[in-house]
Amino acid sequence: MLCRNLIKIAERRFGPRYFYVDSSDNLGNQQVLFNRFISCCDIVLELPGRKIFKNTNNSTPIIFFALGYLTNPYNFFAKFYHRLLGNNSILCSSNSDLKIWSNLCAGIFKDMAYYLPWPLDTNMFKPRGYAGQAVMRKRFNIPASSPLILYAGRISFAKNVHFLIKTFKELLKIVPQSRLCLAGREDNKPYSGISFVQDKDYLEFIKHKCRNYGISDKVIFTGQLKREELTFLYSTADILINLTTDYGENFGYAQVEAMACATPVICTDWGGLKDTVIHGKTGYRIPTILTDSGVTFDWQKGLSFLIELLADRKKLLTMSNNCIKHVKNNFSFERIGNLLEKIILDTLKRKIDNRPLYRLAQAKRHKFMGRFLDFLYEGVKDKDFDRRKYYNISAYSSDSFVNN
Repeated sequence: MLCRNLIKIAERRFGPRYFYVDSSDNLGNQQVLFNRFISCCDIVLELPGRKIFKNTNNSTPIIFFALGYLTNPYNFFAKFYHRLLGNNSILCSSNSDLKIWSNLCAGIFKDMAYYLPWPLDTNMFKPRGYAGQAVMRKRFNIPASSPLILYAGRISFAKNVHFLIKTFKELLKIVPQSRLCLAGREDNKPYSGISFVQDKDYLEFIKHKCRNYGISDKVIFTGQLKREELTFLYSTADILINLTTDYGENFGYAQVEAMACATPVICTDWGGLKDTVIHGKTGYRIPTILTDSGVTFDWQKGLSFLIELLADRKKLLTMSNNCIKHVKNNFSFERIGNLLEKIILDTLKRKIDNRPLYRLAQAKRHKFMGRFLDFLYEGVKDKDFDRRKYYNISAYSSDSFVNN
């Protein structure tokens, strides 16, 4: 979705022409042609997933995405160290990622990293009106009088859906007519935040909890929905809730999509959600902290936020109006296009500075960077560099920047 939206922005703003590589040709020839084309360019905006691209000309600046890698320092630098030149730029979709970068590389290429939120197509994600809401309520058998709480995203341990079920069970004691809708596919990938947790049959585990709590008739599982279907469901919901503690949660499209459809968000105060949801204006952020034992949040506070908004329809309506304005002002194609254009122009000013990061001694000031660069460039044996120690940001629980 990120790639699709950025391509739309490029087509509207920059009028691109396209270079096609013959997919029937062997990969080596494709790479030669592709890199010959790249060498004629002034700048490269590298979208994720282009395995064919190998930067053979360090004088051509590259703008690339940090994605969710910065919370995993070893994997980030192992994947991107060859992109860390003075004339390149890193796009961070959250200020948390930007803070991690500035702490790992304090004083080095300070102008290299930028905060750039991911763009959203506000022509697609918008309020759908009462008719659309009525269709969705009928489709999923939701009474017209029932407040609807929505979760949209992967059904996985990292997204804390089990805690969401517990929170909803408590909400039913106060607002018994409520309904909870879980929209998304099951994700059984192991949770990197806790190495021993395997999400095997996680969806069945959630359904089992619903049965044990006696709330199965109040919880709707929609499975994976198309984007257009989601816009109608967002518009139907009263509140979107996201209790994620995922280390890679560096943006999160669901809450921005929901706000574009006039639905306030209640979420953990975590990662990219800190930037997208304005506490008290477009929803509420639940106090969340990182401890030596993992991530914890005040789920009871989240419950109180739910009760407050469902009881105060005037405040809910005010937040709904704030949500639409907030998304248009900060995540629309026009807004992100303006920011991206400034980053491109700024990157071109640094075009001649193609010094590689690893040649700068200052990089060794940080304990992780020093060890990593020794491992990478000075022949330190693999066994002397414990990757597991640097796998997650939790390894830095004593450092100040984890609180961001």
